[in-house]
Amino acid sequence: MVLFRRRITVIMALLFMATLISWRLGNDGAVAGSRTAAIVIVIAAVKMRFVMRDFMEIKDAPLRLKLFCDAWIGVVAAAILILQWQTRDG
Repeated sequence: MVLFRRRITVIMALLFMATLISWRLGNDGAVAGSRTAAIVIVIAAVKMRFVMRDFMEIKDAPLRLKLFCDAWIGVVAAAILILQWQTRDG
C-alpha cells in the first residue's frame, strides 16, 4: 500500500493503535487492576520512545543522546511502576 511506504506513517499508525489499546484497557472495568495499569504504563513508555526517536529526530543524534533518552524513559517508567505497585493497596 502506497500510504505505508514512509516510516513516519507506519510509526504514526502504530502509535494510534497503541493509544486505542491503552484506552480500551483503561476504560474496561472488567480488567481493571494493577496488572492492567502496568501494561498501560509500558505501552506509554514504548510510545514515548517512538515519539522521541522519530518525531523529535533523536534517531539521527549521537549515540550518547540516544542512550540517555532511552535511559530517561526507562527510569521514568520504572519509577511510575514502582510507585503504582507501592500504593495499590492504599
